Amino acid sequence: MYNLQKVILSLFSCKNISIMKKIKIGLIEFTNCLPLNYSFERQNLDDIEFVYGTPAKLNKLMDRGEIVAASISSFEYLQNKNKYTLIKSGCISSDGECGSVLLFSNKKFEDLTGCKIGTPCDSVSSVAMLKILLEEYGVNLNIPKQKWFSEMRSGSEDFSFVPNLRKSELIKGSEISENRNTNLHPTYYKTEFVEHDYGKTPQQFFDSGFNAVLFIGDNALKTNRIFPKPFFVYDLGTLWKEVTGLPAVFGVWAVKRDWAKKNPEKFEQLNNLIAKAIETGLGTYFNKVLNKASCNLGIEKDIIKKYLTSKIKYNFTQQHEKSVEIFNQLYGKLKQKEFSDLKKREMLEDALNF
Repeated sequence: MYNLQKVILSLFSCKNISIMKKIKIGLIEFTNCLPLNYSFERQNLDDIEFVYGTPAKLNKLMDRGEIVAASISSFEYLQNKNKYTLIKSGCISSDGECGSVLLFSNKKFEDLTGCKIGTPCDSVSSVAMLKILLEEYGVNLNIPKQKWFSEMRSGSEDFSFVPNLRKSELIKGSEISENRNTNLHPTYYKTEFVEHDYGKTPQQFFDSGFNAVLFIGDNALKTNRIFPKPFFVYDLGTLWKEVTGLPAVFGVWAVKRDWAKKNPEKFEQLNNLIAKAIETGLGTYFNKVLNKASCNLGIEKDIIKKYLTSKIKYNFTQQHEKSVEIFNQLYGKLKQKEFSDLKKREMLEDALNF
């Protein structure tokens, strides 16, 4: 604990105020960040101001320059790498099961093409990761799912030029819409992502037309305790591990790049500060962290302990860095496919209307 206090006092001592003044650091208000937050809060420093919020809120504050450093979404970092410098002493990740990034669904994961999916308003990394995983499992996100009926002169059906769909998907339950220029009749219905604010239970989302809904953080932890198991629950940490063989990195620590360039020594001290805070939060303060988390969530301490020590991982290793890069590559691939699929659809519609 004294080592942590020494690092913090070195970073935020009075002689540095002329350079940094009152530095603002963003902290996520989720249980998986509580070990770190609790360590910071015990110091009671006048020269530092903590700004609390969801990942989405902190992303915006960092982007606007209203805070200098924060645990931000890994996706936010990747989208704005030119603005940020990565702090490699900590992250929020899971090496397999996460427990708090969960997709509740009334369909199997691979059968969600053309479905309505709820995505949380407080996250961007998990939403981007969900879309990547859906594509990797064969769910078509970008071309609206199409159902067709064809009457060829030979009396047979020809689906050879209809992209990415099985014949059974093309003909079952089709709504036939007349097209006067062709004997093919397409009906479109697309995979839809709708943002939500946790105002309903998963069952209520299903009852209102959703097929799946993504919950993250404490909302996921609490909901999973009461969610009826006849439905499907998919852990994105588990799915990411299956697809990539790497840990899922949901959040990273970063600072504004300009600040890091102007204050290299302070950047290194901040790097050490975060490492020490993680160590202290999982060590000296851990029992108090468990008590607070259990009280806040209404979940048994044994479950919280397993969550914070076995599922959530805080150290940023080479494997985590590689996973972040894979995240970037797969999202780039997703966007390229989105553009390609749009062009295919336009070509197909032009051919039908010729």
